[in-house]
Amino acid sequence: MQKPIDVVAYKYIENDLKEQICNGLISPGERLPSMVDLCQKYNTSSTTIKKSLDNLKQTGYIYAKKRIGYFVSDIESDNFKIKFNLQDNLKDTITEIKIEDIKICKNKKCGPVNNTNILIINRIFFNEVLPAAFEVMEIALNADINLTKIDTANWIKRLESVLYSQNIKKEIEVLLVQDPSINEKLMEPENTLLFYFAKTFKTNENQFIARTIIYIPNDVCKMSGTGIQIQTQDND
Repeated sequence: MQKPIDVVAYKYIENDLKEQICNGLISPGERLPSMVDLCQKYNTSSTTIKKSLDNLKQTGYIYAKKRIGYFVSDIESDNFKIKFNLQDNLKDTITEIKIEDIKICKNKKCGPVNNTNILIINRIFFNEVLPAAFEVMEIALNADINLTKIDTANWIKRLESVLYSQNIKKEIEVLLVQDPSINEKLMEPENTLLFYFAKTFKTNENQFIARTIIYIPNDVCKMSGTGIQIQTQDND
């Protein structure tokens, strides 16, 4: 894999390893080369390698064994496979993230589960000054939280590091939808179709942890996978 001039080192290494995994050059369960070997192979620092590996870990391609190393994740032999990561699936680069709204919903019928308080965070992702994606995060709360005293951006970052760990079950639903209210937020015409990516995160006991719903205009979204089926749904 030849490194494009405008791609930063950690992203090139991440994409190169990802390509090897997807093409079967590194098999599920196989250990990746050591940090020292990767530094030598890519002629870069351990900090850069660590950032590449952390990104691959967050997106589910690899997992870590403490004091042993990194291993390729097992991929189930489903008929339809898709991996979604906002930066990878957008044609545009995210330059800014703004929190539009944050609230706690205590209504039993609010959110994906009943009898659980749900923290709802709406975020807009920007490419320069233009909105590129809109996200709704729904997080189950097991304790009271004071919204005025939390650093929301850092709190979300810590949460995401947990959600994308190897021991969290993940489900993804992909739809094409029309939603005038979301189209307006993204400055898109009402009839523009939006990709709807809903990721649900659960414990191994199937207890709901969180769900993220991301809307992306279909003309700025890149799709790839094996035998992908996409359902079209109109939102009233």
